[in-house]
Amino acid sequence: MRKVSVIVTARASYCRVLTLLHAIAAHTSLYLQLVVFCDKTHPDSSSMKYRVQRDGFEMAGCVEIDTACNDLGSAAIRTAHAIKQLVAVFTRLAPDIVITIADRHETMATAIAASYLNIPLAHLQGGEVTGNIDDKVRNAITRLADVHFVATRQAKIRLVRSGEDQAKVHWVGCPAIDLAHQIVSNTDESIHDFKGIHFPFASERFLIVMQHAVTTEFGEAHCQVKQTLEAVRQLNMPVLWFKPNYDPGHCDLSGMIPSSLDDDFGNCLHIMQDLSPQSFLRLLNQSACLIGNSSAGIREASFLGIPAVNIGSRQAGRERAHNVVDVDYQASVITKAASEQLKVGRYQPSYLYGNGNAASQIADLLATCPLSIIKKNTF
Repeated sequence: MRKVSVIVTARASYCRVLTLLHAIAAHTSLYLQLVVFCDKTHPDSSSMKYRVQRDGFEMAGCVEIDTACNDLGSAAIRTAHAIKQLVAVFTRLAPDIVITIADRHETMATAIAASYLNIPLAHLQGGEVTGNIDDKVRNAITRLADVHFVATRQAKIRLVRSGEDQAKVHWVGCPAIDLAHQIVSNTDESIHDFKGIHFPFASERFLIVMQHAVTTEFGEAHCQVKQTLEAVRQLNMPVLWFKPNYDPGHCDLSGMIPSSLDDDFGNCLHIMQDLSPQSFLRLLNQSACLIGNSSAGIREASFLGIPAVNIGSRQAGRERAHNVVDVDYQASVITKAASEQLKVGRYQPSYLYGNGNAASQIADLLATCPLSIIKKNTF
């Protein structure tokens, strides 16, 4: 039985691999070792540790990080701290293969630690192109990875053209689409069922806003979110505004949103955080439009057919379906694009990022892919 260490770093990566965690845990030839990044600054009730335990997973390891920093050097420092802890975790667990996800600094730390310990590394969502610093991180992880599970056909072509062995690059789709497929299939669920959360506008059309800081545009987050705030005011609709990722510049976003919205929106706006992946997708599936710069507008929203207004450069280069309209940081332009998207209502589902069976494919490949070309672990 192969021991598979999956590294979950934040809410986004957890959403991306939740179905894969279940598939690995259920596979007769695989043994799941779940390693979780735990933020020391968060209360237990909102931590990743609490989330995975609530969902029935046992934690094999924990990496403690501090997300309080807001400067450009903080990501590098956290990467260094994470590498040190991951080396200790991997040495103790002795996994047969490590899985890392996407393109954040925690993903880089995972790739470095596994590679130096001669542990085969599997990378999810390689071969994609975006803006921000993510391209550099993702490309570096590509060179460290031994097997690739990519979300799109073009991502596979790109990796093979860059020199990766075609036999090690598997086009399987994105596991997050598996979860979206489950949400669509369960027609009995509605946002009225949210335990402990009251939405006075649950029967109305509402917007979702997800806007993150852009590392390569550090210092501009305040001005950028100001334009989005003004656009949302002009649209005059109920809003669910999700707090941003903990990237450099996130404090400029988090600090401005509540102070700017409380007086203007009253009970028509809710600041959202710490929802389960299923709860988030249920909300997204019933929303009228997603506004911001999150990849959810491009991945999950495309499968669900939800209109998306993508702002700025953070997702530049990522493959898009017909549900996405790209705009710059200008309130009037954002408002106009969102108004046009709201007229559409709903798009036909796109299968660009998969059709709902990625997790089972990846689990089977993890059980059978040859690892003999990699040096044995030497602990």
